[in-house]
Amino acid sequence: MKHILPLNDKILIQKAEGKERERSGIILTEQKDGQTNRGIIVAVGQGRMDKDGKLVSIDARLVKGTEVVFSWGDKVEIDGEEYFLVGSDSVLAIITQ
Repeated sequence: MKHILPLNDKILIQKAEGKERERSGIILTEQKDGQTNRGIIVAVGQGRMDKDGKLVSIDARLVKGTEVVFSWGDKVEIDGEEYFLVGSDSVLAIITQ
């Protein structure tokens, strides 16, 4: 597999399939355009620079392997697999067990 490292405050998320009911009873559905709104973080950028040139890190909980809900992203295909490249502000929630 090729490795991809998101730049700035971008996060690479592997697409999750379909509708699923979590143990808590929450149902995570597909968006209207058919793209799921949940997935697993594959890679995370360093963060972004603020207006003073200081690095603003991404939330420390957003790490590889974390399951998240996100609002949108740019679809990319790597080695035949679909992923979404999203800004950290597009990650809406972390799914925990």
